[in-house]
Amino acid sequence: MPIDPIQLASHVLVPFALLIIIGGLWNRWEPGGVSAASARKVVNALVLNLFYPALAFSVISRARCGVEAAWVPLLVALGVFAGAGIGYLLLRHTSLGRGLAPASLAALVLAGAFGNIVGVGVPVQIALFGPDAARYAVYADILATLPLTWTFGVWLAYRLGPGAGPAGGAGRFLRVLATLPPIWAFAAALAFRLGQWPVPDWLAASAHFIGAPTIPAMMLTVGLSLPLTDWRRRLRPVATAGAVKLLLAPLLIWLLARPLAGQGEPIRAAILESAMPTMMATLMLADRFELDAEILSMAIALSAVAFFGTLFLWLMILF
Repeated sequence: MPIDPIQLASHVLVPFALLIIIGGLWNRWEPGGVSAASARKVVNALVLNLFYPALAFSVISRARCGVEAAWVPLLVALGVFAGAGIGYLLLRHTSLGRGLAPASLAALVLAGAFGNIVGVGVPVQIALFGPDAARYAVYADILATLPLTWTFGVWLAYRLGPGAGPAGGAGRFLRVLATLPPIWAFAAALAFRLGQWPVPDWLAASAHFIGAPTIPAMMLTVGLSLPLTDWRRRLRPVATAGAVKLLLAPLLIWLLARPLAGQGEPIRAAILESAMPTMMATLMLADRFELDAEILSMAIALSAVAFFGTLFLWLMILF
């Protein structure tokens, strides 16, 4: 299928850019006397406790996972661990992350690990492989990104952030995990799937309707969180996290996947999913665990802009 860069840009870049710009303008002018910090906390609270759990339930309870795409979530999961490991090593043990506070380090490790599988991944897969290819992003999100965000991602934020618990604090960590509504939604949807119970039409429609604002709301919070000053000092560690997410981690996955699984459509889809820009839901973790939301928003915005250059680089490699 021919690749249409105009379609990719119009379906992904333009809507996201407009929402970030609107959030940035709010950050600058604070209409109605509502500060950007207050607006972001309210929006993120709605996303974490209402919109995102509804979206997670809607997607997981309806998705049908095929055996042919088993490689997709596996490779995306490996990409998450690779991104976290490479990002931590570069930002913690080299001059690229010199002077980073724990809240900033944790935020950028998350930025290098978790990609925007649904919001960006779905339109990219459809543009490249056709409408049925949306299932690759769904597989990756359900079986890799979503559960890892709310387990491994929570653990990273808990252990690396300013409120890091003791090494033996597994019980405390599990109690924190149990307070997160996306975990409840994931468990409920999984119960429907494993029990083979049909989801009532009213529940499916309600979950889809309530979850619809998730992606626009999270993009708005990116603009609301962007720092208006002192961004030059943060550019080097932010660019490092972006390079990990868009280039280094997916490069490692590509090198591993080629000899193991070849370069069929699911493999190329998985590598592209591993090369998605930073996941917006990481901002919810930043707010919940008091991480540096400003530096994380910079990473999200920078990776979203840089993605359209790295995307065509990956297309040249894979096609």
